[in-house]
Amino acid sequence: MEALTELLGSISYWHWLALAAILIVVEIMTPTTYLLWPGLAAAAVGILSALTGSLGGDVELLIFAVLAVAITIAGRRLVTPPGTEVVSGLNRRADQYVGRMASAADAFSNGRGPVVLDDTHWQARDVDGANHARGATLEVLGHEGAILKVRKAAR
Repeated sequence: MEALTELLGSISYWHWLALAAILIVVEIMTPTTYLLWPGLAAAAVGILSALTGSLGGDVELLIFAVLAVAITIAGRRLVTPPGTEVVSGLNRRADQYVGRMASAADAFSNGRGPVVLDDTHWQARDVDGANHARGATLEVLGHEGAILKVRKAAR
């Protein structure tokens, strides 16, 4: 414990500025913004330490921890404002078809049958259990796995 106290007591503002430089340089090499915020916090502690003299390693470490969390939260909101998150359609292809029109590839039987949407054949189920003739225009309402839920399109 005494060694830790001694180590914290020997930290100067140059150490904080060096840590900031290292974190920001690594961030530049890996543009993820994960290390940018702690790098800015380390720079702020280094500047604060240089302006006030030494606050003590334990106090500076506490300030760094609080600033790193606060700057990270604020920075993430700055980089990705609320409501602008990109929702990926990766591995959810059927979600992209909701609201689109499909054509019955063959006659439906028992409320089920094949539909063509773009260039792909899908199995479909009519939500009302209706049977549709080949070529009927159907609206995609949703899906259950790879089975599209459809109904006759209102014209």
